[in-house]
Amino acid sequence: RSETKGRHAAAEIVSRGGSAEALLLDLADLESVRRCASEVAQRKGGLDILVNNAGINGMGAPSARTAQGLSMVYGVNFVGHFLLTLLLAPALASSSYGRIVNVSSVAHRFASARALRGNAELSGYAESKLAMILFSAEINRRFGNRLTAVSVNPGAVHSDIWRGMPRLFLKLVYQPFMALLYLTTKEGASTTLFAANAPLPSPPAEEGTWYFSPYPCHRSLPTAWAAPLDTLGPYLGSFPSKPRMPVDVAQAAHALWEDTYSLT
Repeated sequence: RSETKGRHAAAEIVSRGGSAEALLLDLADLESVRRCASEVAQRKGGLDILVNNAGINGMGAPSARTAQGLSMVYGVNFVGHFLLTLLLAPALASSSYGRIVNVSSVAHRFASARALRGNAELSGYAESKLAMILFSAEINRRFGNRLTAVSVNPGAVHSDIWRGMPRLFLKLVYQPFMALLYLTTKEGASTTLFAANAPLPSPPAEEGTWYFSPYPCHRSLPTAWAAPLDTLGPYLGSFPSKPRMPVDVAQAAHALWEDTYSLT
């Protein structure tokens, strides 16, 4: 989210005996995405895992635009990740693991795939999160056994993604509400880490991708039960769940890929 925070996080990892580097990446500027991908390829060569985790909800600046003039929310949450993934795909494919984790949200259940067709200008948070799941499905279709894409709902997390709310409302109302009901950032990261490292059933579900949730909304449950559980707990770990997808997943995922490629 900032170069300073990134370098601080990398330093903390190193201080604990790990290995880490921080690179500057602005997903709101596709030229920054290209520079970062080039630097990663030069430094690392091959990659095992890519986690597409950045996200904003647009509160406080609903009319903001990316450097290329797209809706800020849709551009950062999806289009920037789309281009970064395509540019790093050769490095990921050269690895024997090659896994991509696309972080979605329960908000995808309130989006319409039809709204994504050629309407990136109008797409918002929910559409960006549905796009991430469709993107996973299309990666799996196009790259077969060379790459594996997994989708994740991290849950409702008490993080600073809500910082765009009116300050007084955030402090007096929403912060106490989040502290009571939302997951901690550590709990919120756990499902992403599980998706990045766990063995996966093969092949993926009929949606074309795997989808994990931190709540007990197992994919065997009826949709009427799974959707509320996928929204707000209780937190019990990582569960294979069933996302809400368009009737024709393959067609929607393919169309989204083609439309987004034309934007990059």
